[in-house]
Amino acid sequence: DIDLESEEWTPIGTSTYSFKGTFDGNGKTISNLNISAGDRAGFFANFSGPSATSLNFDHASVIGRESVAVFAAVSSPTSTISEISVDNSTVVGGHWVGSIVGYTYGVIEKCQVSNSSLSAAPYLVGASYDNGDKVGGIAGYVGEGSNSVRDCSAVGGTVKAYRDVGGSV
Repeated sequence: DIDLESEEWTPIGTSTYSFKGTFDGNGKTISNLNISAGDRAGFFANFSGPSATSLNFDHASVIGRESVAVFAAVSSPTSTISEISVDNSTVVGGHWVGSIVGYTYGVIEKCQVSNSSLSAAPYLVGASYDNGDKVGGIAGYVGEGSNSVRDCSAVGGTVKAYRDVGGSV
């Protein structure tokens, strides 16, 4: 188990260089994760690995703009994320906000979220506000043709946004 003591965390990967390995958290807990980033804010900024499994987050705080989540801001169609839990956490963004993944086309299964708060607020892009949306307890956006979100739960928290809001997705 690791207590990050609310020190600022730099997300793993970027939009150009994603994490492409297998990640096994071995049932460990990461406490007090703190991220304040622009786009792609999450423990992983971009997860393209074949799989991630068995990791818990407690008291995370993630603030970003687009693609914001505790575990992975973005995950690819080739990735499977399973048995990730997020408890007592806060996730704030403007577009594509979730506890497990912000934006995905991959598989999310057997994940749990409890007592967490998610929200998205519109921000100015050019001359208009076309965001503040796509927020879900598990994932903010699951792309068409995605493999699926299955056997997941999100309980005891709040989800707020301008539009496109769901308890799970």
